[in-house]
Amino acid sequence: MSEQNQEINNTQNNTNITTETIATNIPLSKDDLQFQKLMQANFAQLAKLVRHDFNENKQVEYAFYKNFNRDKVQQWLSKPQSFEKQLREVVRFLFVSSSHFRRAVLYFATLPMFKYTIEMYGCSDFDELEPKNVKKKYLDVVNYVDVMNVEHEYAKISLICWLEDTFFGYEYRLKDSFFIQPLDPNFCKISSIEDGVYNFQFDLSYYNARLEELDRVAPEFKEKYTLYLSDRKKYRWQELSSERSICQKINENCEYSVPPFSGILESLYDIEDFKQLKKSKTELENYLILGFSIPYMKNATSENQFALSLDKSLEFYNLAVDQLPEMVGALLSPFDKIEAIRVDKSEKSINTVEEAEDAFYNDTGISKLLFNSGNASGASLTKSVEIDEMLVYKFLKQSERLINRKLKLFCKKIFFKLHFLEMTYMSKDDYIKNVKEGSMAGVPCKMRYASALGLSPSATIHNEYLEKVLGIPERWLPLNSSFTQSGNNGGRPNTNEDELSPSAEVTIEQDANNPDNRT
Repeated sequence: MSEQNQEINNTQNNTNITTETIATNIPLSKDDLQFQKLMQANFAQLAKLVRHDFNENKQVEYAFYKNFNRDKVQQWLSKPQSFEKQLREVVRFLFVSSSHFRRAVLYFATLPMFKYTIEMYGCSDFDELEPKNVKKKYLDVVNYVDVMNVEHEYAKISLICWLEDTFFGYEYRLKDSFFIQPLDPNFCKISSIEDGVYNFQFDLSYYNARLEELDRVAPEFKEKYTLYLSDRKKYRWQELSSERSICQKINENCEYSVPPFSGILESLYDIEDFKQLKKSKTELENYLILGFSIPYMKNATSENQFALSLDKSLEFYNLAVDQLPEMVGALLSPFDKIEAIRVDKSEKSINTVEEAEDAFYNDTGISKLLFNSGNASGASLTKSVEIDEMLVYKFLKQSERLINRKLKLFCKKIFFKLHFLEMTYMSKDDYIKNVKEGSMAGVPCKMRYASALGLSPSATIHNEYLEKVLGIPERWLPLNSSFTQSGNNGGRPNTNEDELSPSAEVTIEQDANNPDNRT
């Protein structure tokens, strides 16, 4: 065969597939020209198939990407005091769209139980007190707080605080009714601290476009809005009454709002990035290319002497292609031997999605074992939860001070305060055990024991009276238990599951203490 001077001209068709046209000084026959065009069309079609699939995969974007640009979010996080509104919008969106983010927020927000007792304080001489007056004042305070539905109302405040950092609200109270109306945080800002509790100002321009709402709010808002109309610049921001306003905050080290979980937004981006990568990798591993070779004549003396005409080859090739599934491509080739081409999986597969989720929980400070199974022991999980509870107890103390500021205005001579039990859903059993043992030892914590069992101070007092009236203590005999009868069962009590070491958990799982299992 004579030497050929080849020149490659790169062109691009309307499918953006680069093709190569080979120029030669030897004239091509009709079959050669047809074959060359067939090969170009074949490979272009195959490349178009793969390119189209990957482009479609990239178009499926996480909703977070569409609504919040990653660079913008990073900018907001760098100056949170200037972008409070934007950051609130981000976390509100994530609370609805991201299961990881929602569970992290709900974990802290629902951890406290808001069980409480009413306790007396501030007395310097008990001999001067009349028991009858003390009892009456105690019942007044108990009923006053009971109307507040503390467990329900403050659970709602807790959710907003752990989501957005700051809650701004205004209380409405009737004789037997109470609720807290959340205010738009975009029109509120912390202005002072009174008795360790935040006060805030409200932007009265809020009602410029919402005049109809003035008929549904407290008179204080109407009065302040009238004052605002007299001088819109001077009286735009006015502090609401500390008797009715409610403001709570998770991050007490700054006056502006910084969502507690704003630091994990980057991790959420990473999780979705790796999910898309894993999806693309899985699809790529499922691609298969089948090669159809055109047979040559047995005694061929020159090039392109096929045993089957190109027209017939193309006809059978198209019949085969019509039967192939979407993830399988095909090509027509002049080579004698060709094999199926598959994109193999790597020998070492790394679960990048799981790594990103681990990084997410590390950033939140929450043990992943609370939501997924793992190899850590119950004891290590218990210690992890105790760290989380410390943050919750701090929020409980802030709530406690807010309510007690209101009780100081309600109590005049005999003072009572509300005390939230340092008890969560995770530590409930241990707390009940401790106060029970204290009560049996003579420590005056029987009311805390009742509250830990789920009885509010109001329910405790009223149930005690009602049972006495109905004669239940005399009619109902205690059930048989270890306190009312003796038994022959001895041995050490079983250890709680959350106190087991890893080796102890293995022992229980394998039932190694059973003599029948010993070798």
